[in-house]
Amino acid sequence: MILMIFQLIKKRIKKLTKKVNNAASSSNASVNEKRFYTLKKELDVVDDELDHLDDEFEHAYENGKLSFKVYKSREKTIEKLEDQLDLLEDALENKFGIDD
Repeated sequence: MILMIFQLIKKRIKKLTKKVNNAASSSNASVNEKRFYTLKKELDVVDDELDHLDDEFEHAYENGKLSFKVYKSREKTIEKLEDQLDLLEDALENKFGIDD
């Protein structure tokens, strides 16, 4: 189940990467702003889901339902996915010239 969740999130990040890479900036500032915040919102949703998963794993570890080894492994996977999202956000900011 957990591996499936990670795979789904990885697929969503891959799709978001394509969206960010294919997003075109415009000479119209309001169009750029709309495009930027539409994509940014999608990134934020995935980031929030990762934060929620991390909280769940931490809670499970604290309650003895996960070993330290499993907990740290899952946390490391989440950190890698969050790093990918951070890079996507940086690319998005650079593309549209908006620092959020």
